[in-house]
Amino acid sequence: MRFAAAIAGVVLLGACSAFPPYAMVNGVFLAATDKTMEDHVISAASGKNCSAVRAGTARSYCAEDELNPSPSV
Repeated sequence: MRFAAAIAGVVLLGACSAFPPYAMVNGVFLAATDKTMEDHVISAASGKNCSAVRAGTARSYCAEDELNPSPSV
């Protein structure tokens, strides 16, 4: 029984090793562009400038969907 628990623990904890590199790369994307990797994919697919950071500040997810966009003067 202990052997099975140990194997299950190794398998389950081994899956966690895939997340830190993803989080690190996503953090670099976020720091450099204010967009996550998913935001870049959605922006490319929709042709809009979309960002979770923008949505987190009570604005629309995509800049083109803003009801009152700020003037670009």
